[in-house]
Order: sequence, then structure tokens, then C-alpha cells
Amino acid sequence: MQNASRKAGTVDKSEFINLVYPDGTIAGLFNTMEAVTDRRGIIFGTEGRIEVENVNNFGEIRIYNNRYELVEIIPQPEQISGYEYEVLACKRALEQGKLECAEMPHAHTLRVMELLDEIRGEWEK
Repeated sequence: MQNASRKAGTVDKSEFINLVYPDGTIAGLFNTMEAVTDRRGIIFGTEGRIEVENVNNFGEIRIYNNRYELVEIIPQPEQISGYEYEVLACKRALEQGKLECAEMPHAHTLRVMELLDEIRGEWEK
């Protein structure tokens, strides 16, 4: 894992995070409050790529093949705020008597928190 360096006691204005998974998959993450960005997310694969406009609350998803041709556009469904998906998942779980949502099990949440702890630990070195 590699990150931009950070001084103790400062605010993280920008972060570059590279994750390498055991199967060789690589994720590159970047965020900043120092500039206006396009908020895009891009997933690259052997058969093409997927581009997401505004990863926080997507406007549309574009799918391209490995010849750089646009194959499909998936528009944002009608929504209220973008959080209704989480609310509805929670409602379904509660109605089924479950203590967690299948869409985001507790183990996934804990793994994300472990990764964030590991990243912060790297910054302190």
C-alpha cells in the first residue's frame, strides 16, 4: 500500500491509495478537497471498461468494449436522494428478522475499517 505522506496533526486534503489484492487485482483511489474533480470512477478489465459519472451518486454508467466502443449507457434510475437504496435494504433485512443487510454484511464493514486503520498506520510511519 502506498500513500501520499502526511504530517502528524494535519488534515488529509488529498490522498492517493494503491491497493494490491492477493489475486493481482489493483485498485487506485484518489480523493481531494483541494480541487474540483470530475468525481468519476473507472473500472478497467480485459474486455473493456466501465465509467461511472459521480461515484457518490451516479448520474449514468457507460460501458465500453476493449475496442473503445460505447456499448451501453445505464441512466440513473429515478430517486429521491440516493440513500433510499440503503434505507430499503435495511427495511428488507428488518422485515426478514435479520441483523444485517446482505448487500453490506458486517464483515465487509469491518474489513473496510481495517483497511482504513492500515492506511492511517502507514501515514504515521
